[in-house]
Amino acid sequence: MNCPICKSINIKTIVENCKDQYYNIDGTFEISKCKKCEFVFTLPYLTGKELFKYYPDDYHPYTQNINIKHKTNRVSLRFLRNLIFPNFPYYIPKKIMDNDNVLEIGCSHGSFLNILKELNSKTDLLGIELNKKAASIASKRGFEIINQPFEDIKFNKKFNYVFMWMVLEHLSYPQLVLKKLSLITENDAEIIFSVPRINSFEFDIFKKYAQHLDIPRHVNHFTLSFLKKIFNEYGFEYILHRNIYEPTIFFKSLSIFLTNKKGKDNKVSMFLDKYENSPFNDFKGKILLYSFGYLIMLIQRLFSKTPSVIYVFKKIS
Repeated sequence: MNCPICKSINIKTIVENCKDQYYNIDGTFEISKCKKCEFVFTLPYLTGKELFKYYPDDYHPYTQNINIKHKTNRVSLRFLRNLIFPNFPYYIPKKIMDNDNVLEIGCSHGSFLNILKELNSKTDLLGIELNKKAASIASKRGFEIINQPFEDIKFNKKFNYVFMWMVLEHLSYPQLVLKKLSLITENDAEIIFSVPRINSFEFDIFKKYAQHLDIPRHVNHFTLSFLKKIFNEYGFEYILHRNIYEPTIFFKSLSIFLTNKKGKDNKVSMFLDKYENSPFNDFKGKILLYSFGYLIMLIQRLFSKTPSVIYVFKKIS
């Protein structure tokens, strides 16, 4: 296959024989990189129904707790940890104004839309969500939700802010998404999103077993240099990025690695899997966090290789 972005045939394989590590849906994949434009992507490069079959009804973002709290206890250990190793999955500009048009692509149950509403009830909020069940929950929370692919929607207004939390890596042909974003955003609009980082500490160690690769649902794998290049082509400039320090991704990657090498009943994987969705809530989990977890986050910080990153790009006037 040619590069999905620049159509070059000059492609090299980075990792081969990748499998779906979460739901064990059949398929063998590889991660490749275009030598011309430096885009990193999954092959086969799935689209449409071929890709959608890898999103079962129990896909985690569709089933996770929908009651996300924005406020943080300022005397908690978690708050103190976040001062050193920020772990906030969101970034919200302080300058969102009354009547600004705000779009969230991949809004799931509407939890982040609810945070925005609590911060400023006078903003005009719109969400896009492909999963019908999640979209229905968001609608019942009082939000306007469109249950269609972003590329197929005809918008009757332009937006001041567009948010995408762990979404862009799922969208086939990201240049088409950016082209449409350039058409539906106001001058000086901000595109704020998070994505997994391919050049991470976890990827360096575990390669195809790194949890945040999530093959084949992640069809794109991003670096900052590539993001700057492609966003600039469509009229957006880089503003800032925020690293997200999250040791559970290392622990889950280790668990996946050991499961593949030692079998799913190995005791280390069974212990680590307890902390994937509700990390560090018991005594043993806290020991794991305050010993190995802090060491992992320190390494991530020293080498700036966190598994996830938040980026902000601004539309050039």
